[in-house]
Amino acid sequence: MVESFGAQYVSLHVRVSNRAAPSRSTETTSDSKSVESRYYGDGEDAYAMKRDLTTFLKSCEDQEKKLEQEFAKLTLGKEDAAVIDSKSNRVDDID
Repeated sequence: MVESFGAQYVSLHVRVSNRAAPSRSTETTSDSKSVESRYYGDGEDAYAMKRDLTTFLKSCEDQEKKLEQEFAKLTLGKEDAAVIDSKSNRVDDID
């Protein structure tokens, strides 16, 4: 979404009567949660959840780099391990 469409965030609305969805969604995806009064046509309120994708993408990229470095250490040995930074095509030694 971020790379293809330049999305800044994603949002999700869940009925307040849906007991499982809000707790599961906020555990894994929500930066913020509020209640929107009478969101649904039948008058039921909704939990409105929002996730900032720009910070989420950065944390995923950081985690991916750490995993690549750990993989290099395991497969190449600590002294010979190097990771190519795909954005700058630069080689960084791993300490």
